Amino acid sequence: MLFDEAAAPGGWSGLVYLRLHGSPRRYWSAYDDALLARLALRLRLAREEGARCWCILDNTAGGEAAGNALTLRRLLQNRKPIRGDTT
Repeated sequence: MLFDEAAAPGGWSGLVYLRLHGSPRRYWSAYDDALLARLALRLRLAREEGARCWCILDNTAGGEAAGNALTLRRLLQNRKPIRGDTT
């Protein structure tokens, strides 16, 4: 079986761009808190490494993007470092 390279993140490490359309129903479905927590961790790690980060929530048909964005924002506001020195 061949590895589907399009399924793996790639590109320049100085930029993280996430565009989320909803799943399982595209544009309608909300994301659960567990997935948003994993995304927040990914974004925070990338920021700590100096990357610029963008996350677009395009699950807007049923209004789910607003709640997901607020949850993601709350998770990202945790300022405690993930790696390295805490002083």
